[in-house]
Parts: sequence; C-alpha cells; structure tokens
Amino acid sequence: MEINLKGKLRALRQQKNITQEALANHLGITPQSVGKWERGEGFPDITLLPKIAFYFDVTVDELLCIDQVRVDKAITEYERQAAIYLNNGENEKNLELWEKAHAEFPNDCRVIEGLMFAINREMDYPCPKDKAERIIALGEELLEKSTDSLQRANAIQYLCYTYDGIDNEKALYYANMGGSIHATRDELKSKILQGEEGVDACQSYIETLIHSAALSAVGMTFKIKFSPGKILRHILSPLT
Repeated sequence: MEINLKGKLRALRQQKNITQEALANHLGITPQSVGKWERGEGFPDITLLPKIAFYFDVTVDELLCIDQVRVDKAITEYERQAAIYLNNGENEKNLELWEKAHAEFPNDCRVIEGLMFAINREMDYPCPKDKAERIIALGEELLEKSTDSLQRANAIQYLCYTYDGIDNEKALYYANMGGSIHATRDELKSKILQGEEGVDACQSYIETLIHSAALSAVGMTFKIKFSPGKILRHILSPLT
C-alpha cells in the first residue's frame, strides 16, 4: 500500500507551527530523524506512529494518508468511466455518475469540477433556473476551495457563461477574472519549450487561437446584424 508520510508530516508540522526539534523532543529522538522522515529517507518505528498521530490530533490512517489513497483511487475510477461516457456521447449517464461521486466525496475539488461540467453538458440553452443555480453554487465553491489554476479557470468560465443572460453584471465580473490571452499556459509554453516539444506547443497554441477566433467570428453574427462584408472588416480591422 502506497503511503505519503513525508508530505503529511511536514504539512501537519507547518499547520501547527511546530519545529522538527519540538517534535523530536516529544518523541525522544533526534531532529535529524524527523528530517529524514520528511525527506522520505527513512520511516519511524511502528511503535511511534500512534504517538505521532496523537500529537497532531489525527488518526494513524490520516497520518499515513491511507484514506486519501483510497479516495484518489475511487475518483480516478470515476474519471475513467466519465471519459468513456463522454466519448460515447452519453451525457445523461455521465451526469448520473458525477452525482454519485459528489454524494460520496462532496468536498473534493475534482468531483465538484466533474459535476459542474456534467450539468453544463446536459443542460439546454437558455440554462434552466435549477441547473443554473447548481452550476453557480458548484463554481463558487470551487473558486473558494481550489488552488489549482486549471480548475479555477474552468470555474470562472462556467460561471461567466451561466450568468450570461441571467445577470450580465455578474457575468462581466467573472469575465474580468479571466486571464489575458497573452499570459495563458499554452502561450507561455509555446515561448519557452524548445525542439519538437516546442514545435508541438506552438502548433497547439495556434490551433487554440484559430478555434477561439472562429467561435468569436460566428458569435458576432448573433450579437448584431452585420452584412458579410462588414463582419470581415470588423475581423480584419485590428490587423490593418
């Protein structure tokens, strides 16, 4: 069974503002031993585990991250099954799957994001009130809990699109939270990567830009009545 004592022990120490020396004194060992545990170069005697867990007010399973291993394995399986449903266009089954996952792991950011995406895939436009309220609640919860940049970007996108047509002020608020096109992950990677990897990154970024430009051009036709020539002039004007 995979365990992650080194990361958990360091996190517990930092959360409670406890030094390696203080923990070592409590256990009657040397600070060097604690340092080795946190670097993954050693493991405490099994008889010390209950004492360490009690000191930090956690269970031994929590200390060894055994429960988190189980959670990660279960969520990975949910993600695997969701990918199959999405590839088959089975959006309803995908939504049912993430509803089940959310009932089991309601506080996991991966599950919150998965459910938010599944509701969005299943909804009609304009978004029904009940579904809009759920997407908004999930998106705001994700922004509050997640430190993952991609999860946060997805939450902002869903919140912006869901509020569009419901509360334009809120939609604009979340639109302004989005990143600049000149500082996206794909753009930055296209600049710093070299060789074949760099070429692939540039191609991926160009494809993203073309796709976004095409969607924006199509979107213009729904916002105001333009003649084809006028639309073309609007598209080309920044380039001249």
